[in-house]
Amino acid sequence: MSTYDCETTIRGGFPLIVTYNACPAERDVGIMSAYAEVDEILTPAGKSADFLKITDNEMREIEEACDEDMNARANDYYDDERY
Repeated sequence: MSTYDCETTIRGGFPLIVTYNACPAERDVGIMSAYAEVDEILTPAGKSADFLKITDNEMREIEEACDEDMNARANDYYDDERY
């Protein structure tokens, strides 16, 4: 499992830095592809974003941003002719 950061926004542009773990597929329990698991959500100043009281919908948006970041990193890796 690898840890990455991604930048995203919520509420019309409030910036966040999200630390997530890139987790491999777990086919034995029905998870058929790799997924991102959010570890920490911070403001650009590095402070916890707990004060924002992030809603379920916002959390889904954050998780989607992490998934997109993880997939982009994988695509960059496989597109790199050195590998």
